[in-house]
Amino acid sequence: MTIRHIIQAVSRLRDTPLSEQAKIDCLSELDCKIYEDIILRHEGAEAYTAHDTSGKTVHRTFPYTTDTQELIAPPRFQKMYVYYLCMEIDLALDEIDRYTNDLILFNDLYNAFAAHYNETHMPLHEGKIITAPKYIRRDADALRDT
Repeated sequence: MTIRHIIQAVSRLRDTPLSEQAKIDCLSELDCKIYEDIILRHEGAEAYTAHDTSGKTVHRTFPYTTDTQELIAPPRFQKMYVYYLCMEIDLALDEIDRYTNDLILFNDLYNAFAAHYNETHMPLHEGKIITAPKYIRRDADALRDT
């Protein structure tokens, strides 16, 4: 499932004041949150890393730069991305009621994804949790991390 796929799905639901790059940035922020808060705390996180020419481990690259990049969550959680992008659009349009509805639907799907990931991947012990470099994030966790 690519960023383009999600943007096309959202375009059928909402007229948007957001540019294509702004949409890519929003989806990039969500995947960054998923990566840092869920993926890096479980075994198998190395599937999202690679080694550069010097042998150094390189984490998944954020922010995304094109709409052809694959998103982290599997297709069955596609609506999580759709609702997240709808939230950003509603916020930009000052549609607070729609934003609230989308937020509730997004949170349900995000929690379902987290539960699914927890069930299918062994958690790391506290001392083994991988720490990714700090990324620019707009969510509440970013404020707490600084």
